[in-house]
Amino acid sequence: MAAIGLAVIAAGNVLVRSFDSIEIEQSAAKAEQVLGALEADLNQLAAVNRDYAEWDTAADYIASKDREFIDSNFAYSAMVDLHIDSEWLIAADGTEIQSRSLDKLNKQILQPAPRELLAAIDLHLKDLNALRAIPSTGRIVATPDGLVAFSAVEVARTDRSHPTGAKLVFARRIDQDVLTRLQRASGVPLSVQVVAGPLDTVVPAGSNTIQLPALPGLTIYVAAVDDNRIDSYFTIENMNGEAIGLFHTTSARSIGAIGRRTTMSLMATLIGLVVAAGIGIVMLLARLQRSALANQAAKRRHDNIVSQVSEGIVLAHPDGAIIEANDAAHNLLGYSDEALKHAGLREIFLDLPETVDLLAAQDKGKLRECRLRAADGRLIDAEVTVSTIVDNGTQLLCIMTRDLRVRRQLEQQEHANNRKLARLSQTDALTGLPNRVYLHKQLPKLLQETAQAESLLSLLYIDIDQFKHINESRGHASGDNLIQVIAKRLRSSIAAEDILVRMGGDEFVIVTSLMPNLAAVTLVAKRLIECVQAPIELQGTAITVTASIGIGIYPTDSIDMETLLKHADIALYQAKEKGRNTFCLFSPDMNVQLSEHVALEQELRRAIGTDQLFVEYQPVVDVYTGQLVSFEALARWLHPIQGLIPPIRFIPVAEKSGLIKELGEDVLRKVVMQQRKWLDDNVPLAPVAINVSPLQLERTDFAILVHELCLEHGLDPKWLHFEVTESSWMQESNKHIVALDTLRSQGSKISIDDFGTGFSNLSYLKQLPVDTLKIDRAFIQNIHTDSSDAAIVKSILAIAKNLHLDVVAEGVETIEHLELLRSFGCHKAQGYYFSKPIPGHLCRALLQQLGESRRLTDTVKIRAFKTR
Repeated sequence: MAAIGLAVIAAGNVLVRSFDSIEIEQSAAKAEQVLGALEADLNQLAAVNRDYAEWDTAADYIASKDREFIDSNFAYSAMVDLHIDSEWLIAADGTEIQSRSLDKLNKQILQPAPRELLAAIDLHLKDLNALRAIPSTGRIVATPDGLVAFSAVEVARTDRSHPTGAKLVFARRIDQDVLTRLQRASGVPLSVQVVAGPLDTVVPAGSNTIQLPALPGLTIYVAAVDDNRIDSYFTIENMNGEAIGLFHTTSARSIGAIGRRTTMSLMATLIGLVVAAGIGIVMLLARLQRSALANQAAKRRHDNIVSQVSEGIVLAHPDGAIIEANDAAHNLLGYSDEALKHAGLREIFLDLPETVDLLAAQDKGKLRECRLRAADGRLIDAEVTVSTIVDNGTQLLCIMTRDLRVRRQLEQQEHANNRKLARLSQTDALTGLPNRVYLHKQLPKLLQETAQAESLLSLLYIDIDQFKHINESRGHASGDNLIQVIAKRLRSSIAAEDILVRMGGDEFVIVTSLMPNLAAVTLVAKRLIECVQAPIELQGTAITVTASIGIGIYPTDSIDMETLLKHADIALYQAKEKGRNTFCLFSPDMNVQLSEHVALEQELRRAIGTDQLFVEYQPVVDVYTGQLVSFEALARWLHPIQGLIPPIRFIPVAEKSGLIKELGEDVLRKVVMQQRKWLDDNVPLAPVAINVSPLQLERTDFAILVHELCLEHGLDPKWLHFEVTESSWMQESNKHIVALDTLRSQGSKISIDDFGTGFSNLSYLKQLPVDTLKIDRAFIQNIHTDSSDAAIVKSILAIAKNLHLDVVAEGVETIEHLELLRSFGCHKAQGYYFSKPIPGHLCRALLQQLGESRRLTDTVKIRAFKTR
């Protein structure tokens, strides 16, 4: 144990040092991540500088000095949006043409820009080619106001004619706004300070230094502050190689804590194993000691067991001399131990043959009836089993006896129980009606009788519409009460000879035999629908439910029971498709439609999770600025044989079959993976809206699934929006609100899709966890010609404005649609006027254009798509 202890301690030290090394490298990686974010931020400044300088209107301004160019392009809001703190236009001779600077405190423009800031930059503007070769992080200078990054580009025309020699200079302060963007981009807490002296005065003593192969010349300093915190630093140097700024990040020492916990766990485990081995040895010795005592008690236990069994056991020699018997044998026969030994086998077991030992060899434990003579002379009917045992080389007879009176009582009880079970197995416990078992037993007989009578038999398959909502809104007790009431009504609405069966849940089957014609069958169906529709009082409230009925006719639709049930079920499905509260007679074309539906369902089941299903994205655009705002994800199915199957065919199949949950999860995964790919390609993100069905929201773990997928792929949930149809609020609204509330708390936004097409409950709208209303395309198509549609759109916009909700208009296809929506005050729209749904790789191109603040015009789309 001492040796193991020393080994554990040594291994622990090695492990802890290894974890500390990993922690230091991780902190250095965070500093490298911040540096990358800073470089990307300053590259954006250089890109904007280049776009403005290489613009014909900028060259025109050098010649004309028209103030319109400056006022329209360098207004306060424009400089804020572009993150430009100061700008200068400097003539070829070095004189300042114009300049301006942001006063963010007072939200105004200062003209001219401070000269001392330009003086700090001016030394580096003589050779623009040399300046362009310097990394963006090297174009930073120290000023009295702190660190300032700058970019300078010669003003030139796009065709490079008429050179101006002038320079356009942009400057950006490394202030809290920049730090906030860097923290958002890198996910690392950050601060910065100006270096006014040697580095050892600002970098903690004893810091670890790390050189990154990817960034030669850059040194990162990592210092462990205490057991809970570790800091990392890296310097910013000016173009002369002098350190002028120091960036600082901090993080928790989780890896070191894990290392220490792991080491302690390992030590505890090894010590525990040694202790367990010692205990095992002690227990083995104790067990060996107990086994000796157990052998001594074996006989006593055997005797006790034999005395407790309910069967009588008699041990005898083959010649008939009884050796001993257990208590049960004494109680059955009434003999004392001594009297039993004097009596002998053949005086007690009257029906045993003389050669009992031969009987034992032949029967081998077989039961046989035998009369026994008791001590008082009574004859007892019993069952006996004769077998042989060997004791110390002597063969003995073992005769077990059981009183037949007990067995016969048990058999009578079993027969009674079987009759009761048979009755119960054919009866529904809730309603007392016959059940499915009874139907399968009786229906073949009825079919045979109907065939002999040459009449019709109708099988009516009845299902209560929306019964699930009664159970879930009022409880299962109310649902059971409703089923009982409906069962009584159905029974009273049919003839006494007709069969009413509860198939289970909210399904019933009625069999009416010897029907004269179809008219009589339809009269029965109408009467049943009317009887179900009558109001029912539940818990003091009158409610109304409806029923759908599918009808199969014998022998028209089928001549066997199973097919007749199947056809009635298919007709029931069609009745529900027609809107419920009606009945349908089976027809052969229903079977064809169902077969097609089933085939498509099976194909869809195999397609989910494969490349057959893919996602396209339709842009949502700001109608005033023309810029991309977000996307809507749309599922597409490319079948290997049938080709592109439209959503209008496979989405209803998915909803009816329940596959919409798996399909929705597949789309969600593909969208998250696509956004992760955009992130990996350093493409600016835009939110993607995903349609969610009510079946998905019924899953209590839907919000958890979204959270886990975002966590797995490193995606902020704010980039996911979810759209639900208006009708889904009418189903399980409380359950759905909880799920959507959870999604919103994670950062996602919620939209009501196709708003205005359902049964809108405006008083409910103010309580829902909703951010956006999407106006259905049906109201947009004729908005310029139909005053009613225009009025509806205006009303929706007014409601949304008063409730502080966003609005997106769907189906915008013409300039007339767009101009009217602008005049109504609608800010966002989507439709073919802007773009059809496009694949993810084309969205990547649009998102890159979004990063450059471009309008989503045809030119931008053509340029983006051609370059990808």
